Amino acid sequence: VCSSDLGYDTCRLIDCAVRLGEHRLFLHLCEQLRLNGVYDLQLIEAEAAIRSHYDIEGTIRLLQEHLRRSPEDRRARLQLSVIGIQLGRDELVTSDPASMPAADETAPENWKTIVLVLRAGGHLWDALVFAYRLLRLNFGKVEAHRAYLASLLATDPLPKIPTPEVGGPATAVAFTEEGTTQIEWCIIEEELEPNESLQEIGPNHFIAQQLAGKRVGDTFLVVQGPVASKRATVLQVLSKYVYRFQDCGQNWLRRFPNQPDIQSVRVAVPRPGGGEKVDFTEFFQSFDRILASHHEAIEQYRSLPITIHRLAETLGRGDLEQTIRLASDDSLPVRCCAGNAEERSAAIILVKNATAIVLEDRKSTRLNSSHLGI
Repeated sequence: VCSSDLGYDTCRLIDCAVRLGEHRLFLHLCEQLRLNGVYDLQLIEAEAAIRSHYDIEGTIRLLQEHLRRSPEDRRARLQLSVIGIQLGRDELVTSDPASMPAADETAPENWKTIVLVLRAGGHLWDALVFAYRLLRLNFGKVEAHRAYLASLLATDPLPKIPTPEVGGPATAVAFTEEGTTQIEWCIIEEELEPNESLQEIGPNHFIAQQLAGKRVGDTFLVVQGPVASKRATVLQVLSKYVYRFQDCGQNWLRRFPNQPDIQSVRVAVPRPGGGEKVDFTEFFQSFDRILASHHEAIEQYRSLPITIHRLAETLGRGDLEQTIRLASDDSLPVRCCAGNAEERSAAIILVKNATAIVLEDRKSTRLNSSHLGI
């Protein structure tokens, strides 16, 4: 394999090294290619991602040298900024919105990262607008919802979002038609093309014009016909940004049932005689159900031939995290074999006679030799 160009054989070797987790070989190849004057943007990005696990200062130097050659590489600048935030080194962070990669220039997994970098630099409004457009144009992607929720983190300073009192552009209005109790929403979208499936209308829409200047409690024409018309009453007026944030959280599990980032429980219940009271019964019951589900999964793993991967998947964890949890729990086995006496005896003989033992660092946890009886 020639390390002076990115020919077919070199690319295949790099691909195999990454797939097999041979990071030392991969990093060596990348370094040799750079020493021979071969610079590839995607390869630099991949090398920085892997090298950061072993040599953070080397990763910083790699990205800085690359950016001196290619200052227009916004994805590499984003990688360096993330490292700067993690290390608390402001000199590495570039949070200028103009330096951020566009949504279609980077993987969806990086969308939330862009929002967090913008927020870290104090560009709260830019982060919100970026995340909002991202959400609207990629509404079916879970990464877009994660990025939008990150733009309005309650623990951090929030952008100054206008608090509208009347309907108009960039507002979301809740209303009920006369003779019904069903609550409907319409969002008056003034910037992007309105999406009817997202309850959006444009500023020139008939209902939007009727809602202009209307406050909570006001009535307006929702349908105007030659024979009969319908009126509705305004119940609530929100900024479209606030409405989308609430909608993301409240409907998360409905849209992404296999991605339990957010789980909501209603704690306000009707009070006898009118009004509502706070009742945490459902909240605690939901925790009890989660604990019972976890206990059931653990007991099945204890008594049945279930793999660590299946257990981790059931509990919503990664394989390595679950293996570490099992290794630290004396009441549970780390089942990586059949577990019969013959297999155990054969394994002990192999370990005793071995001149070297290799533990793959990405797939193993620290083992106590006493567990093997040696």
